[in-house]
Amino acid sequence: AVSPPSWHASFHHQMPPEIVAGLTTALARDWAEADDGDGRFLHRPSMYLDNSIQPLTDAGWTRRASKANTIEFVAPDGQAGVFVNNRRNRDDDEAIVLWAGPPGYDRAKAYFSAGTPSHLIAATAAALSDPAPLTRERHMINRSV
Repeated sequence: AVSPPSWHASFHHQMPPEIVAGLTTALARDWAEADDGDGRFLHRPSMYLDNSIQPLTDAGWTRRASKANTIEFVAPDGQAGVFVNNRRNRDDDEAIVLWAGPPGYDRAKAYFSAGTPSHLIAATAAALSDPAPLTRERHMINRSV
């Protein structure tokens, strides 16, 4: 018998690979350190939102007005943010969306279900808020930018 997944994460095709690597690196580390089914990647998420978005608030992201039962934090330059849906009912409901890109464009997004372990979301958030410059060659950049 196969059980349903405990959590899921998905990334929009525009999300830079360095951000995806934030999650996959943390997941690989958890797997390597796991012993007989007790991997951190199986842990329930923290009930405290701060555990998931701490890297963002540490980087100076601020809360902005949002709809009822939701929370949104935005980067100082307004080019990235996180949307938290507190209306979720099940572990597989979409709970956290990290986004990047200017308004009016197809933004890069990372989606996390409500059951996703907090430290994996935090690892992805840390990669998104990392101020280190990234190497991009001309052919890798959309001409409209």
